[in-house]
Amino acid sequence: MWTPTTSTSSICSHSIWICLFLVGIISSGAKASPLSDGPWGPTNPVADPVATLIVPGPDNSQIRLTVLTSRLIRVERASSANNNNADFENRKTVAVINRNLPVPSFQHDISYNNVLTVKTDCLTVTYSTGKTFSSSTFQVTGKMYCYYDSTKHSKEPSTTWSYHYGDQDPLNLLGTIRTLDVQNATTLNCTLMKSPASDHCEWGLISRSGYAIVNDTLNYVLSDDKDWWDGTNQDEEDFYVFGHGHDYSAALGDYRLIGGSIPLLPRYALGNWFSRWYDYTSSSAAEVVKRYEELSLPLDVFVLDMNWHTKNDWTGYSWDKRLWGGLKDALAYMKTRDLAVTMNLHDASGVNPWEDQYDSMCRQVGCKGGDPINFSIVNETIAYALEDVVLTPLEENGVDFWWIDWQQGEGGRGGAAGAKQNPTIWTAHIRSTNSNRRKTKRMEETSRSMVLARWGGLGAHRYPVHFSGDVDRLSWDNLAYQPYFSMVRSGADAGLL
Repeated sequence: MWTPTTSTSSICSHSIWICLFLVGIISSGAKASPLSDGPWGPTNPVADPVATLIVPGPDNSQIRLTVLTSRLIRVERASSANNNNADFENRKTVAVINRNLPVPSFQHDISYNNVLTVKTDCLTVTYSTGKTFSSSTFQVTGKMYCYYDSTKHSKEPSTTWSYHYGDQDPLNLLGTIRTLDVQNATTLNCTLMKSPASDHCEWGLISRSGYAIVNDTLNYVLSDDKDWWDGTNQDEEDFYVFGHGHDYSAALGDYRLIGGSIPLLPRYALGNWFSRWYDYTSSSAAEVVKRYEELSLPLDVFVLDMNWHTKNDWTGYSWDKRLWGGLKDALAYMKTRDLAVTMNLHDASGVNPWEDQYDSMCRQVGCKGGDPINFSIVNETIAYALEDVVLTPLEENGVDFWWIDWQQGEGGRGGAAGAKQNPTIWTAHIRSTNSNRRKTKRMEETSRSMVLARWGGLGAHRYPVHFSGDVDRLSWDNLAYQPYFSMVRSGADAGLL
């Protein structure tokens, strides 16, 4: 039986080869990037080579298995057209940003009929090398009760689970969808869901079946230096087997190891928020705060809905001075009361000539004066100019975080491809990492980033807080559905709520 080795040479069988490779270069020092500077933990996407196994796949392709933890296995199939070691996906994806974990104890061997077996303390993987993935060629079995904590003991230590490639799991505890916009109480079972919600539905990370499968194949990858879109996943297939049995908290914990930690929220986020769609003025907003004080009611966050900005378009980045003539005085008053302030944004129409910062942004991106600067979530110059030129002055006046309320994500807007590449997660990503990128004095002092946004898919747990969106109609059924939706979504957010 072969055991893991740190040697850079391969270990090969005469009948069929199976090798441990150095898959890419292990970073000797990560380049500065918004993610690497943030509160998300390590961001090294290249796994320890000792944890990886590469074997022949079908049609001259290759299969790579990575043992990330004793209960978490990554499985990849590289393209048959590019069947060398460098063609496996070693970059971060939106959902997975770190794979360089301590290597757990595991053993592996290959039988006389070319079946690869990989065993950890908690599960066993078998694959018929050279064969197409199917229920008969790829299986994983594991223990329902296999705790890291040796002080825990199960009454049913012999209970096991099994997964055969392609199995549909009826016992998955479900994930979530991006939004409830124009929907009523709905199933969160992705198989039963109708479009457009099904376009961004994700399964849960935990299941009463004992395992959950996370398909990372369609998630977009990120560049190492800037954490910007860097193309599609080059693997033909890339999925993770979460084999945690009934130890659900450990499954969420293992996802945080690879998907990033959840930032610690600012204290004010846990307090009382005030919001109303109403044309407030500087004085009437102050009156709301005073009324809370008169009634001895706590207030921590003052939310300004979209009425704060000019009314030329649904999109707006400039104060409506007819209502907010005393802007600085109003925000200064809120700050003297230790209130955090957030304001509503709809980015759909971009920056138009009537905006206060239009000329400055036009100079930044090199546009033709007088033409709208269309919103783009794939153009790095435009996306960052919006943050640095248009939004920064508002933040410097006292805006603590943004309520990102544009109802986007399915159709591929702002230049995105749609589905896994969407403005929902990317506006949250940019506005949660802008302080790390800009390093302004004020932002360094306010190190805990936060947005209020819809859920953008796996990986969005790094950018809290999330809200459900606007249901189709106000009804008791929809109201009763909200606690269920929030509880299930918290699992998709890896324990956020």
